[in-house]
Amino acid sequence: MISILKDIATFFLLPVMYMQGKRVRKSIPQLPEAQGPEGIAGEPTDTYKNILLIGESTLAGVGVVTHQEGFSGELGQSLSTLLDQTVKWKVYARSGYTARLVTDKLIPKMQETKTDLIVVGLGGNDTFTLNKHWTRDIEKLIATLSTKYPATPLVFINLPPVASFPALPTILRFCLGHHMDKLRTQLATIVQGKSNCYFLEEKMNLKEWSAKNGLENKPELYFSDGIHPTKLTYSLWAQSVAEYIYTSKLL
Repeated sequence: MISILKDIATFFLLPVMYMQGKRVRKSIPQLPEAQGPEGIAGEPTDTYKNILLIGESTLAGVGVVTHQEGFSGELGQSLSTLLDQTVKWKVYARSGYTARLVTDKLIPKMQETKTDLIVVGLGGNDTFTLNKHWTRDIEKLIATLSTKYPATPLVFINLPPVASFPALPTILRFCLGHHMDKLRTQLATIVQGKSNCYFLEEKMNLKEWSAKNGLENKPELYFSDGIHPTKLTYSLWAQSVAEYIYTSKLL
C-alpha cells in the first residue's frame, strides 16, 4: 500500500522532478572517468584470479583520478588480501550508461574468453531515467553474459544510495529513492531464479559506515560532487563487496 501511494505521489510530482532535474544537471560539475582501467593487486605470479567489472559511472571511477583509487582497484586489493592471492582486474564501464547500453555497447567489447568473476554495478542511470523496462534489460544482460561466460559467477553489487545524494532536492531524493527501491526488489527477484548469479541486496547505509569506522557522518566525506563517490566511499564500498564475495566463496 505504501509503495502504491509513493507511485501516485511520484506521478503527480513528475513536472516538479523534471524542473529540479534540469537545475541539478546544470549545477553538478562534469567529472571525468578514472584513468587506468586494468590492474593487478598483490605480487605478480603465474597463478591469479581474474575479475571483469562492468557498469555505469561508479564502476568507471567517476570521482577519483585513477581506477586504483576507485572501486575496482580497491576491490582487487581487498580480495587479494582476503584470498592471499594475486588478483587481476579490468573495467568495462561508461558514465551515463544504463543496463541496456551496457549490454548493447560494452559486453561486445569484452574480448576475454574466460574470467573467474564478473562484477556488475548498475542502477543509478536506470533510476534517473525512471526506466520501466529494468526487468527486461537485466534479463537480457544476464542472458548475454551467461552465454558469453557460462561458467562464471555473476555478482550485482549494491545499487547506489540515490535517496542520500546531497546534490538532489528533497522531492527528487524521495521519488528517485522510491524508484530505486523498486529496481532493487525486481533485481533481487530476477537473481533468485538464476543459477550462478548473485546480488548484494543490502542498502548502502552511510550512517552505519560512519559509526563503524569512527567517522563523522558528513556528505562531503562520501560524495565528490553530491552524487559520485569519493575515494573513501569507493574504499569502504569495495571492502564490503569483497567480504561478500569471499564469504560466499565466489572466488
